[in-house]
Amino acid sequence: MGLNVSLPLEDQHIGFLREYDELDKLESLRKKTDGFAYFVPNQKQLDSFKSDCPTVIIVAGNRSGKTTSGCIELIAHCLGRYPSCSCHGEWMSTKRRLRPPIRTVIVTTEYPIIERAIEPTLMKYLPLSEIEPNGLKRTPQGYLRRVYFKNGSVVDILTNEMDQLAFESANWDFAWIDEPTQKSKYEAITRGLRDRGGLARI
Repeated sequence: MGLNVSLPLEDQHIGFLREYDELDKLESLRKKTDGFAYFVPNQKQLDSFKSDCPTVIIVAGNRSGKTTSGCIELIAHCLGRYPSCSCHGEWMSTKRRLRPPIRTVIVTTEYPIIERAIEPTLMKYLPLSEIEPNGLKRTPQGYLRRVYFKNGSVVDILTNEMDQLAFESANWDFAWIDEPTQKSKYEAITRGLRDRGGLARI
């Protein structure tokens, strides 16, 4: 919006403010529907993204961004869309990239953690335009259990409360283990990753 000499200065200021307000509302809407595109990592998250290791283990305190970094990597793999910026370059190692469609799994301790942490983080960053219509599947109790992407990628959500069989006989390309899991279930997940040369974030 350029300066209009035919209008009083006060009216032009009001016009500038209205345009800024509209742009701010548009940006807020875009962040709500595609938070992934606006995410900027902190240094610890960036260091973990740049790792070449097949399994990345994050050891950090609460509120350090562990869950968010797991969510961002999951979405990047499901979309095959790997972020970069002028200040950090490519965020994610070229050795930790997958070609969708892929099969992924999130593992946490219990159903309330899905409701309290996993689902809110996913919904903050998932690009909703990339999700199938009715692509968010839930358990009879209302907990998120599966996400279908339009490109064919699938996210399963498992908890330690589930039977061992839920962890067996499935192959995964990527596993995000958000909270410590039982040894037998962890071993089942790693077996599922091994057959496809999969990656993990713990």
